[in-house]
Amino acid sequence: MERVPDERPDKPLSRVRKNQKVEPGESGLQIIRYVDEQGRERTMYIYVPRGVPRTLIDAINDQQVAKVLELASKERETNTRAALFGARWVSKRTHSKYAPDGFILTGEIYEDMGLHGYAFSSYNEMVSRWPGHQRRLEIMERQLAIADKFKDGQASYKWKIPWQDSVAIPIPRWFTHGRTPKLYDQIVENAPYGPLAAAAQFRAGQAHENAMGFWGGPDRYKDAVAAYQLAADRYGRREMKADNETLQTAEEIADRAMKALDADGDGKLTSTANPDVFKWHGFTTQETSDNVITRDELVAMYRKQEEQAARARYHIGKVLESRASDGLYDQTLAEKSIAAYQVFLNYYGIKNDQSRYVPREGFEDEWFQESIPLAESSIDAMRLEQANGLVAIAEFYEFRKQWTAAQKYYSEVIRVTQSKMQGDLDTTRLEIYDDANAALDQLYRKRIEAAVADHDAAAAAELAGRYYTALRLYRSAHVGLSLSSEDLDKYAPAYTSDALRIRTRTVEDMRRMDEVIARQTAGSL
Repeated sequence: MERVPDERPDKPLSRVRKNQKVEPGESGLQIIRYVDEQGRERTMYIYVPRGVPRTLIDAINDQQVAKVLELASKERETNTRAALFGARWVSKRTHSKYAPDGFILTGEIYEDMGLHGYAFSSYNEMVSRWPGHQRRLEIMERQLAIADKFKDGQASYKWKIPWQDSVAIPIPRWFTHGRTPKLYDQIVENAPYGPLAAAAQFRAGQAHENAMGFWGGPDRYKDAVAAYQLAADRYGRREMKADNETLQTAEEIADRAMKALDADGDGKLTSTANPDVFKWHGFTTQETSDNVITRDELVAMYRKQEEQAARARYHIGKVLESRASDGLYDQTLAEKSIAAYQVFLNYYGIKNDQSRYVPREGFEDEWFQESIPLAESSIDAMRLEQANGLVAIAEFYEFRKQWTAAQKYYSEVIRVTQSKMQGDLDTTRLEIYDDANAALDQLYRKRIEAAVADHDAAAAAELAGRYYTALRLYRSAHVGLSLSSEDLDKYAPAYTSDALRIRTRTVEDMRRMDEVIARQTAGSL
């Protein structure tokens, strides 16, 4: 029996044949015939969900794009399915001036439905296809807000089952930890030097940082550092004053910009006279709604940009610090973290009379007041952790009587702990510093004593015919006594004369053992 849509009006998937005439307003697969701009008759196949009003289908049949957009907007509050159907249809009319509004309406409806990922994609179609649209910045701000929701855990990614719009399944975080940074990357890609680029690039780093550990794998910190580094390098102000040591303040940059751009001298920049200021600087739609930018707004914008770059530089050190102390302490990452914090302090801090870092002129905001001391404290804490690790390594080599290696690591301990630290950390630093110096002094004495003992043991081994053992001990004695006469007098004065005599003899002793071993080897052959 042939299936006819009229017999089953409640089934949206009822199929119709091409030769059947279908009245608009029905649900299911529909055939709509229309005349295009060239006067040619065309056939369009569309799937119409249940609940779409006849007026909307009539407008689509007549190709009235503006009418469809208007009806879809009205249906948004009461009939989401019909509104989404109309908005999508408008967005597909890419040669129409209403197509951008179709993508915007589609994104708004998806937001109402809680499908924020689909909303972002719809907004992105509009932003990337129509870069000159007057609502572009507003829509990019919505994209940034959506990405922030995913980053802060206020929204979750969902998968919408195809061919319907009412059922969406949440996606486990395990499969989506890499998506949020890509949202921010898309915002930056659409306008690399636009008003939202600096904030989006920084938050991409935050998204990577949030995914570190279990969700993102052990190497996710590299992506976070790379994102923060790009935010600092691309969007940080690096203009220097005449002394080539101090960054220019936001006030100085703003004064220079006003002098160059304010032709009227009224202290205001307008969208008519200075359109580029409104396009490429970090102003929100709320700030530019009056089409006027004042000096104070310029100063606030420059400060906001610089603080964004400063936060990026600070977070580079923070990410590396957290990774260095994750499990076994990583000395290499600790060094990189210290270097990153030091770059941050060199840019935005200056030492006071107590040799403590304080914010530079022009960077006295609350965040700088809090972060600069924290960066200095983090450096001190990591240096102490480094020192403890170096002491353990030095003691290991000392136990193995590898004097040169032990001496090297004790010297590193002294280097790491020679600078003054803050508060109670300085007391611990002094203890480690003094212990390392004392251990280094004792190390020289132990080295000399062990070298003299090795020479005596080598002579005994030679008499016993154990020539390989004798050669090894002669070499050990020679290396142990390879010190200057000043070091010998300082650390082991009682052994100075014997040590110099033995060091001279070990060269001949090693040569003699080489010859004996060579003769034995030749004889055995």
